[in-house]
Amino acid sequence: MISFLSDSRKAPFRKRKFFSNSLLIGFSIAILFVLFFGDSETSIVKVVLSALEGGLIGGLCDWFAVWKTYKAIEEDSSKLSSEIGNWVADDLLHHEVIRSRIKMVLEDPSTRDEVHEVLLETFGDEEKTNEVLNRLFSKVEEEIVQYVVHYQFSGTDVEILKELNRQKEIIDTIKLLIGESMIKVADTEEFKSLLKEILGKMHLVAQVVLNLVVDFPKKLKEYGNHVKQGLIIESKDEKTIEKLVNLMAASAETYISSWNELNLDQREKAVRSLMGFLKDQASRLLGTLVQKHLQEIGEIKTLHEYAPLRSIFEFVEKRIDEGVSGYIGKQITNRLQSLDPKDLRKNLEWKTRNVLETIRINGSILGFFLGSVTGLVKFFFWN
Repeated sequence: MISFLSDSRKAPFRKRKFFSNSLLIGFSIAILFVLFFGDSETSIVKVVLSALEGGLIGGLCDWFAVWKTYKAIEEDSSKLSSEIGNWVADDLLHHEVIRSRIKMVLEDPSTRDEVHEVLLETFGDEEKTNEVLNRLFSKVEEEIVQYVVHYQFSGTDVEILKELNRQKEIIDTIKLLIGESMIKVADTEEFKSLLKEILGKMHLVAQVVLNLVVDFPKKLKEYGNHVKQGLIIESKDEKTIEKLVNLMAASAETYISSWNELNLDQREKAVRSLMGFLKDQASRLLGTLVQKHLQEIGEIKTLHEYAPLRSIFEFVEKRIDEGVSGYIGKQITNRLQSLDPKDLRKNLEWKTRNVLETIRINGSILGFFLGSVTGLVKFFFWN
């Protein structure tokens, strides 16, 4: 709530109020001067006196009207608040008005130009976009790191993971990913070299038997293809691989719950390393996405042609009805009614008194002019 100073010298309308009051005082003094020191029987004095009286009466009437206006605001503040709320709901922010404004914004080419200019200043090229994204990440990165580092998986968390791993869709998805990986890994030289290294450490007889009986790269590819195609695993060798994959998929909660056993230094190193990787990848992806949409906005004529923003506005527009405008009007009414009547008066007075003081000044001047005309008419036609 605005704190109003009782000293009227601080009021924004003080200069106009001083001038309008000065006119009233000036007319009053001038009338008294003419009555006491002038010859009221002469024609010129009568004309001047008529003009001064008109100015005084005009100023006094407008002063009374202004005073009564603000007095009525204070005395009937509840009704005034209700009427203002209804005015906002039924006119200023009627739901059709809001909808039309939304359409106007979307279809105005100048709006597109302003938005595009702001986006260019903010993001510019990919390098500038990455700088903006890095600044955003830096504001939240440390808090995320510290939260994850100090997080302890509870028994409930582990149970949730176990329940998650029991779902067929999750297991099948993990198996599909592992199967896809096996297809790619089986043909790599790294896998073949690792397999030779493992076999090389075995007994000579075991090496001969395994080489003759099992073709590991082939079996991995076959299993990966079968999983990818959703086929039933039938061969003994593939069923063995299937058991290993199921064990890996079902052990996820064990890996995660082991997090609690790590000390804080180990956790922090792991989390910072992961955050660095995720930040780089996210910056790259988001940077590319921002530049793509920035280019798209630069090529269109209005924001209505920009599908993402148009979808958002259409979604909002469908939900703007009489209830929305009614709610806004009701909230305005409630807020105004919650104010002390004197505070409501002061709020409105400080916002509007300048205009009404101008009316007072104009009333005094108009009264002076009409008084002069009346005096001249009497002088020329009634004498």
